[in-house]
Amino acid sequence: MGVLISAYAHAGRRADALRLLAELKKRKQAGYVPAAAFVNAYLGLGDKEQAFVWLEQGYQEHSNILQWLKVHPYFDPLRDDPRFKDLVHRVGLG
Repeated sequence: MGVLISAYAHAGRRADALRLLAELKKRKQAGYVPAAAFVNAYLGLGDKEQAFVWLEQGYQEHSNILQWLKVHPYFDPLRDDPRFKDLVHRVGLG
């Protein structure tokens, strides 16, 4: 669902993206939702702060999204942030 939220945001359908984000949050209250879904959603929405919150959660979960930190252009908006560089180092990709 996080990728769909991102797609809606990139397509200019922000209201739809935010509606789905609210649904994703409800699902999180009811059970497990991988941090990667929120990372995708918040990166798509351009919310770097929340993306970092969920990247940290992904680090705690040992999320497979972390394997792409150094190579996927999706993370380009975060690369200059010291928190990103720290995360890359902690994951063992630095």
